[in-house]
Order: sequence, then C-alpha cells, then structure tokens
Amino acid sequence: MELVERETQLADLGEHLDAAAAGEGRLVLVGGEADWQAAGHGSPPSLFGRTFDFTPSPNRYGLPPFYSLHAWIWKPNPSGLLFAWNPRVSC
Repeated sequence: MELVERETQLADLGEHLDAAAAGEGRLVLVGGEADWQAAGHGSPPSLFGRTFDFTPSPNRYGLPPFYSLHAWIWKPNPSGLLFAWNPRVSC
C-alpha cells in the first residue's frame, strides 16, 4: 500500500490523519499523528509511556523543530502501534 501525502489538519492541535491509496482512486485511513513544536519545551512530551520522536530543522516539511507521535490505528505495524515508520506502508 503506498502512502499518499494527504493530511487533515485539526484546529491548531497539530494533529493529522494519514491515508493510503487503496486502488481505484480510493483512500483508506492508516494512522494519525500528534505534533508539538519543540520551542519552549525542555523535554519531549510522552503519551501512553511512549516518548514523542524529535524532528530537527531543517527537515523535509520546512518546519521548525518538532516532536511527533504516530499511531497506526487502521494499518497494523509489526514494530508496534506507536512507532514512526510502518514497513507495511511505503512512501
């Protein structure tokens, strides 16, 4: 399944949904992500015992440094629910 770069931003919370191509022009939800700007935070946030991943700047998004935590809700990840990359989904 190829990851499609379509994200739905949710009201200034830094959250988005990830969708993947499912054939015939359809998209299916595969996961969600919470992002936090690194500025002003002395240490990375955590959720459910998992520390958010750090993305420095410069980065491919053109954003200042940020922390993120991905959750593979609709596409199981053999590495675990809250790991950044899912080998079953390609970009």
